[in-house]
Amino acid sequence: ELERDLNEARGQADPKQRRQAMRDMLNLVCGSYLRVLLLVIPSAAKKAPPGGKSGSRGAGMGKMSTNRAHLRALPLALQGIAKIAHLVNSAILAELVVALTDLSCARAADSSTPSFLALPLQTRFLCMTAAHEALHANLAANPDGLSTDTDFARLDENLLSSLQSFLTPAVLDLPATTFEDHVRDALTALSSATRGRALPADRRARLA
Repeated sequence: ELERDLNEARGQADPKQRRQAMRDMLNLVCGSYLRVLLLVIPSAAKKAPPGGKSGSRGAGMGKMSTNRAHLRALPLALQGIAKIAHLVNSAILAELVVALTDLSCARAADSSTPSFLALPLQTRFLCMTAAHEALHANLAANPDGLSTDTDFARLDENLLSSLQSFLTPAVLDLPATTFEDHVRDALTALSSATRGRALPADRRARLA
């Protein structure tokens, strides 16, 4: 108790208390990001089985929220998840990968995609970056788990098709600053996708 009082007088925090405070802060930050995902995609609440192994791939997302406040918060949450993915509990990483990968599939409404799955291009890039970071973290935590090239293949296809969207007038005609933001997020997603791995020849050829 005397040492604690001396540390307080010197303005020094107890190492154990500091570590606990950092863990509590991480839990709060991570919980905030995940709550945004739960608001946007209800199916993201599905709990992963013990050991972090996910359920079936492509089981589908729940109906995405159309609440504008939720959707405005989504890009910030995705950026945050990408930064702290390596600190996320391994028990939920695999399910997080599935939820983010499903979300990254969201495109403008067409004959095969329900309108509630539409996501802006820039948000898709942020989502793919977060998904890749979560996948890298999951592979590091569970090298013998279910995460294989199949996970990367879905994200690679999403990334390649999204990159092709830069050729459309809707993107090319954007204001210069907005277009630069799109390019930055696209390059970040590409960097995350190719970090520590070699793309299969067919996907690499499509990027050339």
